[in-house]
Amino acid sequence: MAMPKKRMSHVRSGTRRSQIKLELPQITFCPQCHEPRLAHAVCPSCGTYRGRQVIVQKEKVAAEEPVADVETPKKEKKPAEKSSSEKKSTAKKTVKKTEKDA
Repeated sequence: MAMPKKRMSHVRSGTRRSQIKLELPQITFCPQCHEPRLAHAVCPSCGTYRGRQVIVQKEKVAAEEPVADVETPKKEKKPAEKSSSEKKSTAKKTVKKTEKDA
């Protein structure tokens, strides 16, 4: 196994570790719709990149329309089954008798 020839100082190891960090993503605003988006990526809201329409977005009219008040049938809950550990504890416990031969 490789071993270092000399001991590394705290400053040297600290300067090396200073570059190991999390960075926040570069968020910019779309020039067409002014929504936040990642830099160098297609805008998820309008589908444009560098002034060109890249992705054709579906109309959001269906999502914005309120849904009619229709009652959904409620599911009946079944009684909960006991877990295997509860089954073991409620089962009859057998006591093993040991013979003591002295």
